[in-house]
Amino acid sequence: MSSTQNLKDGDTIVSFGGIFELGFFKPGESKNRYLGIWYKTVSVQTVVWVANREVGVNDTTSVLKLTSSGTLNLYNNTNGVIIWSSDSKRLGVNPVLQLFDNGNLVVWEKNDNDPIGPGSLASTYHGWAAVAVAVLVVENLISALLQPAFNAQHFSSFQCYLT
Repeated sequence: MSSTQNLKDGDTIVSFGGIFELGFFKPGESKNRYLGIWYKTVSVQTVVWVANREVGVNDTTSVLKLTSSGTLNLYNNTNGVIIWSSDSKRLGVNPVLQLFDNGNLVVWEKNDNDPIGPGSLASTYHGWAAVAVAVLVVENLISALLQPAFNAQHFSSFQCYLT
C-alpha cells in the first residue's frame, strides 16, 4: 500500500505467500471492530496483532492511511479522530506498507533500486533489507531494549533506520 491508497473496512492486505492478512475484524460477540493481522489459512481466525486494541470502533467507517512521511494512522471516520498511530518520525519520499510472510508489517521507503517489493522472497534480499528483516523477526526483544517507555498502546511496533 502506498501513501496514495487507504485501507478501508472490508479491504485487506495479504502477504505474498498468502500466510497472513491485515484488515478490520470483529472478535467473537464484540460490537467493536479492530485493525489486526491474522493467519489467512487457519479456519478459526487467529489474530496475532491488533493496532487499536484499547480503542475499538463500533462502525465500519474506519480507515488506515499511510502518510507521505511514513506514519500509519488509523482514523475513526465518524469524527475524523486518529485512534492509533505508528508515530514514525522519519520523513520519507515514497513510503510503502507491506505485510511479509513472517507476519511483520513494515513501512519502508521505495525507490527504483530497492530489492524489496511485492513478490520478493527473503532469500533474495541483500544489503540493508536482509538486516531489516532479521531485526524485525526479534522485534519484541529489541523494542524492550531500545524503548524503556514501551507501552501497551504501541506494542510490537518500533522504528529501525539502517543505512
